[in-house]
Amino acid sequence: DEIWNVFQDEYLPNSANPWGRVQVRAGQTTAQTENGLDKLTVQAVVDGVDTELTGSGNGPISAFFDALQGVGIDARLLDYQEHTLSEGASAQAASYIE
Repeated sequence: DEIWNVFQDEYLPNSANPWGRVQVRAGQTTAQTENGLDKLTVQAVVDGVDTELTGSGNGPISAFFDALQGVGIDARLLDYQEHTLSEGASAQAASYIE
């Protein structure tokens, strides 16, 4: 039972909040700062409250993690994978972040 509970807590969604503490909404923008960093602004719901997250980093993922730290969420990037879902110049891609 204890192993199953640890597994559930770590890998399965919380039934009361299946999407976790942060739900990203459409409308994210990125820009480059004067010192060459990427700045990210994204509309999100954090703990049930509409929030504008902003962060900066050496790329959009780093900027997003910086934005999460701004609302007290300490996240770590363990793995990143990306692949195409279609072909051609307008191909869509899927990214997986752990």
